[in-house]
Amino acid sequence: MSGRGGANREVRRVGDLALGVASPQVDGPVSHAAARQGLGVIWDGTIFGTTPGLGEPRSRVQDAADIVSLYLTEGPTFVSRLNGAFALVLWDAPRRKVLLARDPLGIKPLFYSKQNGELLFASEVRALLQLGEIDRTLDLEALQDYLAYLWIPAPHTLLREVRQVAPGEVVSVSHDGSCEHTIFRRPPPPAFGDGCIADWSQRLHELVVESLRRRMSSGRRLGFLLSGGTDTATLVGCAAKELGVPVRTFTLGFRDAIDERPAAKETARFFGNQHLDFEIDENCIEKLPEITRSLGSPVGNSASLISHALFAHLKDHVDQVVCGDGGNEVLGGCYKYNQTMNFAASLHSGWIARGMQRGGRQLHFRLRETRLEPLFQHAARVYFSWLGRDRRPPDGVNQDDFDKVAAFYASLETCWPRSAIRPLCTNDIFRPVADYNPLQAVTGLFTRDPHLSVLQQLIYVRTNTFIPYNVMSYVETNASAYGVDCLFPLLDHDLLDFIYRVPFDYMYGRSFRHLMVTSFAGRPVPEGLFRKPSNGFQPPRDRWVRTPKWQAFINDHLSRQAVIRRGLFSPGQVDALLAQHRAGNKFLRTDSGARAQPVAESIWSLLALEVWCREFLG
Repeated sequence: MSGRGGANREVRRVGDLALGVASPQVDGPVSHAAARQGLGVIWDGTIFGTTPGLGEPRSRVQDAADIVSLYLTEGPTFVSRLNGAFALVLWDAPRRKVLLARDPLGIKPLFYSKQNGELLFASEVRALLQLGEIDRTLDLEALQDYLAYLWIPAPHTLLREVRQVAPGEVVSVSHDGSCEHTIFRRPPPPAFGDGCIADWSQRLHELVVESLRRRMSSGRRLGFLLSGGTDTATLVGCAAKELGVPVRTFTLGFRDAIDERPAAKETARFFGNQHLDFEIDENCIEKLPEITRSLGSPVGNSASLISHALFAHLKDHVDQVVCGDGGNEVLGGCYKYNQTMNFAASLHSGWIARGMQRGGRQLHFRLRETRLEPLFQHAARVYFSWLGRDRRPPDGVNQDDFDKVAAFYASLETCWPRSAIRPLCTNDIFRPVADYNPLQAVTGLFTRDPHLSVLQQLIYVRTNTFIPYNVMSYVETNASAYGVDCLFPLLDHDLLDFIYRVPFDYMYGRSFRHLMVTSFAGRPVPEGLFRKPSNGFQPPRDRWVRTPKWQAFINDHLSRQAVIRRGLFSPGQVDALLAQHRAGNKFLRTDSGARAQPVAESIWSLLALEVWCREFLG
């Protein structure tokens, strides 16, 4: 576990069970065990909980005792009472079973494997591989998932004998090796109350402040990542204006690309806080093998490179860093939500509306990773807000249209469409899983609850897929590698439960978030903060992939000889992909009706997979 910091190590025994932890934190182990009536619990992360005292500034041994008491009272459903970011293991000696649980937003990872009558579990795949003789056979279904999404949903990993706990899941393993899987948190039924949009916005603001307050620890060096967008500015404002916390902000940028630094400096100047920025260049590709070893899966999101470089800088300045990750997803601002709701509305619109919707989607894909992409997203948000009520997507979707909406959203999430995966893979790789449908990992999460709006369904699905398996996986891993504790106040269970109850009309426009942000300042914030398109920290991959440093990396890992030796993909298909890249094409030219497929993203997906294969398969 040294890859996750390893500053503090601890092993405790409860009966015939050994519970171990290696912690990257600077103020003591992140996990504790407690023995009571043959019970023991250990966890990685932070648990706030809902019982009196749980999560208060007391010793974590006391919190462990409270968790055991909850389990004795409520059984396995006790996990639903916990709020925080955690991967938890509870040993029940009288019943001879082990419970493995992961927080509902999947911030902390948890992997396990059953080997020769033993249950092995760890926070990292590579730590698990050191615990026993685990077969490293490739999971072909997981490979299909990875090519489709560039992330792998639970229970799969790329190793067939290694499984992962899903976000919001309890896996109960009995002494005979049998497993029972239970999802313990789902969207609550809407319980709309009275109140205008200002009332709902004020309550949202209060929840954000409370979420931030209970995550910060006194006596530790605290920093804030500042992108220049709305969500990070909200968190900085709450800390500075309401909690009275001395604020230091950090941002990163790139030369000759979309750069957040000017906007972040403007926001920092407004709040009067200390600010520092870093520049990251294409040399970050050298760290891809190191990141892959820690992550235990292919680095599907190239933003992991800049995340790793950022935490390498931050470790000298902070112990805790507040991040705005998840704000767009939780607060309904994700552009894919708008696209999907527009599609839902177009199902009962004329052919002109459907044509505009398809054309807009293709235009957006062709503007990806260009300077025009944020402007296009901003224009789309303005357009959707302008639509009249009669043209907005319905609060619910009838059963006849439900599968179409779910499949449409899943298609937005894909990198390699199914029609492209088949010719890409060799027969030995594709034939055994020819009937497997990767889209089910996304479409199967739509709850078909008639009381939930399309937007609420999308929030639930995305916070159970993209957030845990993509964003949280690499951010948490990179932060832990440098001993930095990441705080995600916008990924809070109480906050998310509140969002599910907000009236649809309030969530649909920008006014809801606008009122929430302005309520903390006591005076108007810069209007440009709301007009500015949200860029996020995305690397200029299209430009970097053409630099000599990246070209050499690609040529080494995706040469014809390397592809043949690995045996996963058709050498001709990979050669054709690289030829399109050398010809300067930004999108693959295919005859299928699938969405435009970016060349740089496609190359990255195969490059990251080959790096993983070299690290874990040899």
